Amino acid sequence: MIIYAHRGASAHARANTVEAYRLAVAAGADGIELDARLTRDGVLILEHEERAEPHLPPFIELDFAGLREQAPWVPTLDEAWEVIGPKMVLNIELKNRPDEADYDPTHRLARTVAAWVNETGEAHRILLSSFNYASLDEAKRLAPGAMTGVLVMPATDPLSAAPYARAAGHGTLNIWIEEALEGGRELVEATSGLDVLVYTVNDPEQALRLRDDGFAGIFSDDPAMMREVLSAPR
Repeated sequence: MIIYAHRGASAHARANTVEAYRLAVAAGADGIELDARLTRDGVLILEHEERAEPHLPPFIELDFAGLREQAPWVPTLDEAWEVIGPKMVLNIELKNRPDEADYDPTHRLARTVAAWVNETGEAHRILLSSFNYASLDEAKRLAPGAMTGVLVMPATDPLSAAPYARAAGHGTLNIWIEEALEGGRELVEATSGLDVLVYTVNDPEQALRLRDDGFAGIFSDDPAMMREVLSAPR
């Protein structure tokens, strides 16, 4: 079972920071999941929310220099790559929600990330995912060497997304833990041909259950704990 560090080792450091990524590497995670957004001047930065703090403007309204002054902990994708490098798989979530300030129907973020992926020469180690399927399709078109995964919203039947994922040529379904636990082995069998990854798994017993049911991987805030749990003899 693949262990992705969810926004880095976010149980032990501020999520989506270089420190969290370093801890994930040290913990022996197989991969790191992080969230990509753009500043006003087109710099790829990493943060789950649309702004660094509630009182600050959205990233899309700030040039990178201004962001660095106000929120120096927010890393760039390049800074994360320096830490992760060839050590593990990188899962980049493309953030492009219609209810957020940086929503862009032209999918500028997807195009920028795809160009970045191609420049690395390591597309085969990069998984692109998104809740915005049009963004995901655009990224796949422009960076065909990368892996791609369909993010399924919580409280949504994962089987409803499987036909689209297969038809569009995406390789993974990334689903919420409640749906994974409810569907179990039958869900894995029903999504044959797709790797099903589960977010966010922080309970050891649940991780063991998901492994035994045949899920391909998990996203966890504590990759060190999950490595210990899943490496123990059965």
